[in-house]
Amino acid sequence: MAIARYTAVAYNNNPSTISCARLRGRNVRDAAVTLRHGGVKGTERPFPFRSRPLKPYRRSHHPHCQFIELPTKATMSSSLTLFVLALVLGYSSASSPCPEGWRYSPFTSKCYKLFSDKTSWTTAEYKCAFQGAHHISVHDATDNQFVAELARQANIVWLGAVQYGTDREYTWADHTPFGSFENWENGRRPTYHKGKKCSKFDGITGKWIQSCCKVPAAFICSKPAAVLPDAIIEDDTGINEDFRRTRLAFRRRV
Repeated sequence: MAIARYTAVAYNNNPSTISCARLRGRNVRDAAVTLRHGGVKGTERPFPFRSRPLKPYRRSHHPHCQFIELPTKATMSSSLTLFVLALVLGYSSASSPCPEGWRYSPFTSKCYKLFSDKTSWTTAEYKCAFQGAHHISVHDATDNQFVAELARQANIVWLGAVQYGTDREYTWADHTPFGSFENWENGRRPTYHKGKKCSKFDGITGKWIQSCCKVPAAFICSKPAAVLPDAIIEDDTGINEDFRRTRLAFRRRV
């Protein structure tokens, strides 16, 4: 059986336009994922990654990618992670520290993007994770004001402060230390409520609000600027350590 190897190529930072490029060599370890920024020739950026050797594939015709490969059950994990890799790495240009559509903050050296579609806290964090990001965390008054300007358009957005499981202490979704700055409504941290373990951010007042995790709201994702995330293809699960920790955290009852 013939073996053909392909890698994902996204155009205009749009994961839905993933195409295919032929890879040469015996192992994906010797190849690279190329992301084209805006489809402009000459702006390709190689991204090396590690993986196990590819298994033989069954051939199937696809109108947008001739002989796109349909993986067997044994290779489904590797194929899935190629898609996730292309989805996460969306950078606009070498001149910008943030991907297209994201806003840079010089105060935190992070990139931020408002998503107006309303969803639960957990679903929003999943969506941020697939952008290589997390819910917003706020660590000082300047940071709080910057987030308020972003959130004003949606009025209310999710905040990254959450109480996992039976833990009564708040934790930031991005794992940064909590407690250096707080701006709760009424001027104090709310008392523990087992039905309200998440928090929201008021874009008008800049105040933090205790909330049920399932009441839908818009959200803002944030991630470090101009830093490529680690390769996702690391182990048998096809998900690197950071994604694994995030997934396990969501399995706990929020």
